[in-house]
Amino acid sequence: MKNLLILFTMFSCFIMGLAMGVYKFPPFQLILEAKKIILSESHLPDVNFGNFENCTLPQASVIEDNSHVFIGHAYGSPSQSNNASFLSQNAYTFIKKNSSKLSTLVFTGDVFYIPSIRKWSRLVTELSENSDIFIAPGNHDIARSDSLDIFEMSRFGEYQYPILSNVSNTPLIIENSVHSNWNVPISTINLANSIDSSEIIIARHNVPIEDLLPLANGQTSKPADLVLIKDLVRKLDSTKSYYWIIGDSGAHKSLARLSCLKYDNHTFILNGLGGVEGDTVVIYNHQGFKQYILP
Repeated sequence: MKNLLILFTMFSCFIMGLAMGVYKFPPFQLILEAKKIILSESHLPDVNFGNFENCTLPQASVIEDNSHVFIGHAYGSPSQSNNASFLSQNAYTFIKKNSSKLSTLVFTGDVFYIPSIRKWSRLVTELSENSDIFIAPGNHDIARSDSLDIFEMSRFGEYQYPILSNVSNTPLIIENSVHSNWNVPISTINLANSIDSSEIIIARHNVPIEDLLPLANGQTSKPADLVLIKDLVRKLDSTKSYYWIIGDSGAHKSLARLSCLKYDNHTFILNGLGGVEGDTVVIYNHQGFKQYILP
């Protein structure tokens, strides 16, 4: 009965949304609530974290010059965000305060609760004076057709994924994990294998392996064919070290502010803001990776 009610609610919201215009009716919020109900009843797969080693990032007390920051779920709290919300206040304040020291801003998905052309433009005009900005889009950013249209009209819609950049002399690959249905596409695998570097950073929104699902903000849209870690490592050069920076985590109090797990030559770092005390971003510079707790 509950599932029928959920389906009826989602269908009704869709019809009303068409009639009243994009985002002018609360269907978006109601659908999110319906997803929460479904998620609360779903069963997570058995995951053996014993296959992974726990890793810890040293904590940075100050931001050094020429640092690069990775911010997941930048809009913050799902329950406190609305149509007008921009970045979470703690993320916005952090960036503005340290803008002269941040060479690169990498947003690993769900940048805005509800995106708009004005918000994407504001991101560029207010935050790109001293920093290069890259987007590894999340479901909030491009999963809806209207959101995708908005994204493609922004400056960030000009790029073809995967994007190859460089931070502190380390290759950085930025993925669109929404369009690759969470899995790591062959284009990323070929690019990573072709790069002449012993270390590679890969930034994306969704977890790339089923093993990490319990650390993700949600599992309702996960693909049925999401691979396991043992399958992923076979596809990538075993002589290189890979650092996966994943932004679909940390939105809720029940999740860690930052998680770090290692499997062979692969290190997975998951973070995301949730308007929760201890919200943490990932910093990278010549000293390696560090975590920085937002005030």
